[in-house]
Amino acid sequence: MTVNVYFDVKPLLENFWTGIPVFTARLALQLLADSDVNIAFGSDLRLIETNAVCAAVKQQTGLYLCADLRRGRNIRFDSPGKFDVALFPSTKDVFSVAPREASVVHDISTLLTPEFHTSANIAHHRCHMRREIQSNELTFAVSHATGEDLQYYLSIPSSAIQVLNQYVAWPEHFGSEYESRFEGRKPPNFIAVLGTIEPRKNLRVVISAFQQLLDADPTLQVVVIGKKGWKLDSALTAEVDRWIAEESLLITGFVSEFQKYCYLRMCKMLVFPSLFEGFGIPVLEALSLGTPVLASWSSSIPEVGRDAVHYFDPLSTADFIAQFKYLWGKVDQNPAPLRDAAFEAASRFTPQAFYEPVARWIHHA
Repeated sequence: MTVNVYFDVKPLLENFWTGIPVFTARLALQLLADSDVNIAFGSDLRLIETNAVCAAVKQQTGLYLCADLRRGRNIRFDSPGKFDVALFPSTKDVFSVAPREASVVHDISTLLTPEFHTSANIAHHRCHMRREIQSNELTFAVSHATGEDLQYYLSIPSSAIQVLNQYVAWPEHFGSEYESRFEGRKPPNFIAVLGTIEPRKNLRVVISAFQQLLDADPTLQVVVIGKKGWKLDSALTAEVDRWIAEESLLITGFVSEFQKYCYLRMCKMLVFPSLFEGFGIPVLEALSLGTPVLASWSSSIPEVGRDAVHYFDPLSTADFIAQFKYLWGKVDQNPAPLRDAAFEAASRFTPQAFYEPVARWIHHA
């Protein structure tokens, strides 16, 4: 039996795609592949042509899609009729679209760690989140940790929550393109730090340890991959300019998916010091390429990395330095077991496992 599904693609309207837009694109692809789903894409109840959404997914940006919508292009005027279900991959901005609705909660960090967010963002979630969840038939949480937060802090019963773990799917041509560019070349001696530059990502612990990392290996370079976020001044320190001038530190800004792939595949390890994550997709991205990971023991991150990741206390610079030196030694001496463990950990997260809870909800009223 075919189910009419309204799928909100508002996250895809962003110019630069990172966490939630990428999540939305992957979920859209799974819905399109479901032959028992008649999907209608929309944003604020404006229906959008499927071809336009597919083009945005291929381009990995919402720049052109957003511009077209402002001009009234690629808007569907043929209504598919009554929707059976409505699915929102992030916050729900419209209500009562269908008799059965679900949304995805990526984290509730605005409520649990408000010091890392702007006041406007905090106010929006405080007023909006409970109403949104109460209007759902089912709420998807991107990790067990996020699901437990919903139960404990918002009193959402476990029966109304389903965990929806993301997966990583690099385009097939990335591997061959990488090898054609870099095969036979000695990779530079660097570690990667991936994430938006803002206080919650805890770049400060890396910066505070920076000189001691250089003392351990003077040839080391730290590459910070990510766009500038909010409260930037409190995420960095005055010494940063000097290390950038000395080329010990590189801050890339936003990079394309292929550039990110290259950095993660080429680096000696990924350092992920975040204080709070709903899921922690950079950890999974690195593991999928066989790259060792040093990450904070916090929130959902151990759920993703399990025994394949080496952990440290994100509030302790001393512990970060100690665990970095320990893992750096293993990477330098015998990286093969670390790579094998990374690939095995990443293999648990598949497109099929990602979509199965959604399909079960859609098709079993």
